[in-house]
Amino acid sequence: GMEPGTAPIPEGWKDWHVSNSSGYAEFNYQLNDNGKINQYGGPGASRCGFTAKPDDYGVDVLSGYANKFIRRNRRRPFVMEVATFAPHAPYIPAPRNACDFPGLRAPRDPSFNTNNINPPAWLGQRKPLRPKQIATIDRAYRMRAQAVQAVDQLIANVEATLARGRKSVV
Repeated sequence: GMEPGTAPIPEGWKDWHVSNSSGYAEFNYQLNDNGKINQYGGPGASRCGFTAKPDDYGVDVLSGYANKFIRRNRRRPFVMEVATFAPHAPYIPAPRNACDFPGLRAPRDPSFNTNNINPPAWLGQRKPLRPKQIATIDRAYRMRAQAVQAVDQLIANVEATLARGRKSVV
């Protein structure tokens, strides 16, 4: 319920970078950056038909803020939460990952697009998926996998920054 333009930094938080639902798009969103509303994600370079300014990709912006926070606070205990919109719909990958996993398809286990043995009534009445529907499922699955790449990189970056911070404090 914390909308960037409507709420101050909540009590107890020292560093606050929060988007409203516009963050799901990963580009062209607003963040409440410690009480100041900033716009991210203007147009930029195109890669695999994806046009965006790569530095404004939402997951990467949050990664940058998280790592700066860790470096500033490495000498004292802290709690940090980093919550990304990726890989949720609309499944926007970072431009660097927009071409990853060409041909990746959703899993095709035995239940895919069939009427299982003794299906529930609601499922038994469904018609098989059409090729266009299957293509849509596969595209969304591939884009989610592409979007997870940036989340994995965020976690790796945070872990590396934490490890460097421990070494410098000891």
